[in-house]
Amino acid sequence: MKRIRSFAALGMLLCLSTQLSAQSTAWTRMSAMDKGINLSNWLEARWLGTGYPNPTEYLRGELETLVQMGFRTIRVPVVFEWVTDDKPPYTAITDNAPFAIIDSVIIPVAEKYGLIVILDNHHGRELTDASHLGDIPRLCGMWAFLTEKYRALPHDRFFFELRNEPTLEISNENLHVVQQAIIDTIRAHDADRTLVVGANWWNGGASLAQSLPYRDARDNIIYTFHNYDPFTFTHQGFSWSGIPLGATFAYPSPEAESIFALFSSVRAWSDTHDKPVFLGEFGVSWFADAASRCAYIRCLMDACDSLRFPWLYWDVKHADDAFGIFRGGAVRADSLIPCFRDAMGIAVIPTFVSDIPDAEEMFRVFPNPTAGTVTVSMNAPVSEATCTLFDAMGSGVMTTRLTSQHTAVSVARLPAGWYWLLLEHGGTRNVQALTIRR
Repeated sequence: MKRIRSFAALGMLLCLSTQLSAQSTAWTRMSAMDKGINLSNWLEARWLGTGYPNPTEYLRGELETLVQMGFRTIRVPVVFEWVTDDKPPYTAITDNAPFAIIDSVIIPVAEKYGLIVILDNHHGRELTDASHLGDIPRLCGMWAFLTEKYRALPHDRFFFELRNEPTLEISNENLHVVQQAIIDTIRAHDADRTLVVGANWWNGGASLAQSLPYRDARDNIIYTFHNYDPFTFTHQGFSWSGIPLGATFAYPSPEAESIFALFSSVRAWSDTHDKPVFLGEFGVSWFADAASRCAYIRCLMDACDSLRFPWLYWDVKHADDAFGIFRGGAVRADSLIPCFRDAMGIAVIPTFVSDIPDAEEMFRVFPNPTAGTVTVSMNAPVSEATCTLFDAMGSGVMTTRLTSQHTAVSVARLPAGWYWLLLEHGGTRNVQALTIRR
């Protein structure tokens, strides 16, 4: 345990030195990511054949429930390369279901709740050392098209991830050539879009720690790594993995120390190059024993918290032959596995929220997110109203009387985080989410 704590202490010192440096746009935008999820087995699930993509795989209500639980970032894996022409100018074919779902479900929900969205080029054609130069025109043409298509989306909340999990078939040096060409192409069309890149070895952390940063005049690239170590534990029992059941995990343990050591090496790389990094994928098999699953998620969350990595869990929903964290795949507070809830710091939704209609037409709260003062603006004059803030665990932390249509409320003394703002007046109650940043 002492060795694990020493890794955490080293990480905190490295994080402090990073904070003292001037923040780039990428650092600033990553700081808003916090906890997140991958909308997996949906727009990348080409193996479903004629059932791809299932338009109701994630219902709008499920996405809103996840937002209410405190998830602030969604990564959307999409098979962009498989819906792109094979011939110049390599235009993406937008008249299909994946783009329809992005445009009609994901973007509206993200806009409504101020979410960060990572559009991830997933399950593309494999990049290899032998053929990578021939792939550059196709990939650059595709990203040029996507950049123009989504140019109007807010740059501080919609990011592009160039490539998911390049394998060992391509070296980091050759991968650098490919991704640098894509970066340069995107920058010719959009100078301010935040980009996400990783290293080979399936976005391995050790591989990232041995790689070099990319050139970008805007300094607006966020780096990512994935972690499923120990693989024989996290992937046991799946019909598609071929790994038998039986592997266990304890925390603390030598395996846990290895995870902290790996994460610390990634943090050291981030500090050395002054580049932001987040954990883009991790998960643990539903078939692992319950105690081991709980130990593993606590270990991963402690590593991310102590080394200050934002994180995105892979596949929160699916409990059948997957990594899910909801019993029966039901995205509800009462089906969430308690140890995942506690380790991830997932919000317990106050009981009043489900009984109150959407308050957007009743009152506005701005700026949101806020750093110190928020204005509560009623859509009609009021003689008196009460505004109560609840923290993510449902505890009331502050109550203010509102005596005018527009009232400034100081939240400077409250810690950063996700809150609920309950407004009561004239026998009615309305609620909105509020994010406080520091």
